[in-house]
Amino acid sequence: MLWFSTTDRYIYTPIREPYKSQERLKHKIIKNGKVWEPNPEGRMAGDIWSFPTLAGRRFRDEKVDHPTQKPLSISRRIVKHFSNPGDTVLVPFAGSGSECVAAVMEGRGYLGFELNPDYVHMARERIVNVRDADRPAQTDLLATLQV
Repeated sequence: MLWFSTTDRYIYTPIREPYKSQERLKHKIIKNGKVWEPNPEGRMAGDIWSFPTLAGRRFRDEKVDHPTQKPLSISRRIVKHFSNPGDTVLVPFAGSGSECVAAVMEGRGYLGFELNPDYVHMARERIVNVRDADRPAQTDLLATLQV
């Protein structure tokens, strides 16, 4: 993935990850004569991101029938990294809808495009499932009224 901006007006939210070793954080670290203090939110995420492939039982609920489906974990990171809550995310090649689902999960809108009608149906189903999972169970008010 490459990311470019031609202006100083862009959105980039730093992503932090937990430190690998919590033990070393308990002791004072001096580097170049300065005392280093860890950031309570973790270390800055590097340039190389490692995400699992969608294989095995662990991903049976997430995997759909699409040849190049991306894991939601990477789609969510990208959406959080380059947009703010309430923004609209443009997804020019929606495919199975992972980026659209990630946008919904992270409180963003989305505008997705896809030519294959099977993939459009697949993406819509995934989005509806995520939206339904986020909604609390609703009571039918008419059923509770006494007649």
